[in-house]
Amino acid sequence: MGCVLVYFRGNTMKPVHIEFIEDARWRWVWAGALLCSLGVAGEVAWHWYQTEQTAQQENARITAVRERLQQLRTPAPIPADPRHSSSAQAAQLLQQDLNLAFSTVEHLQEPGARLRGLAWEAAANTLRLEYALDSVIKAAAVTEALNAGDDRRPWQLESVGGGGANGASGSVSMVSGPPAFRGVWSVKLQKL
Repeated sequence: MGCVLVYFRGNTMKPVHIEFIEDARWRWVWAGALLCSLGVAGEVAWHWYQTEQTAQQENARITAVRERLQQLRTPAPIPADPRHSSSAQAAQLLQQDLNLAFSTVEHLQEPGARLRGLAWEAAANTLRLEYALDSVIKAAAVTEALNAGDDRRPWQLESVGGGGANGASGSVSMVSGPPAFRGVWSVKLQKL
């Protein structure tokens, strides 16, 4: 294996023949250089991987700190004062107009029907009336009288049953003595 080089000196040209000699020592040198290059490349790659891992961890910490700061910046909810909510509920209940319901009850003129009890359920905003009736047929007449002049018919008959000593739950009995029948009507106050 060789090559010929042409060497110019002045006006003359001299050919130079160079022979390459394969020497086993140079293979070891090149192999060592290749191994060193691979080692340096591996070290650079390992350093780059370590740097990327550290950068990701730092980004995660920064994100966590930002989220924590955002949580601290938002105001904490103020717990409701039970006295305030109780007084607000009482004020709302006192502002309800019960005059229309009581006016209907006071002006009911149905023979054979007597008011036995009245119950107001503030939580459900419902008024219940219990009437003592002479007969079951009077239930329809009382329903018509309660809904007189109102097309929406807010008063609803809940039940008609045989007479009993107890009034509607939570009610105050206004008439003593057992009636033959009793009827219970209810109305949502916002429907009046």
